[in-house]
Amino acid sequence: MIVPAGASCTLSGAYVDGNVLVYGNARVTITNTTVKGNIQGEGHANVAVSGGTVDGSIQLKQGGSARVRNVRIDGDLQSFSNRGAQNFTGNRIDGNLQCKSNNPAPRGWDNIVRGNKEGQCSRL
Repeated sequence: MIVPAGASCTLSGAYVDGNVLVYGNARVTITNTTVKGNIQGEGHANVAVSGGTVDGSIQLKQGGSARVRNVRIDGDLQSFSNRGAQNFTGNRIDGNLQCKSNNPAPRGWDNIVRGNKEGQCSRL
């Protein structure tokens, strides 16, 4: 599923058989949804994911704000070079939680990470 540049999209209680790609200045809100791939934001305005599962990874790069709350992630949660508020709270991450070069630094708590917590997210 592609959220094109400048668009907005809301998914609630949905099933996505593949990736969710969020492009330049786009906004997406994903609630209690199963994503059978990755969620990838690049140059996004906002990515908000709450509840549900992601069978791949969540990757946020060179975008704006993001919130990932109470999500089961089979892969990694990565946040690199974003310039908006990032909040990662109450997630179960089977891979790594990796953050670097974000301004401001991500905030959050109560993340259960089976891999490593790295960089700006080492205390989340």
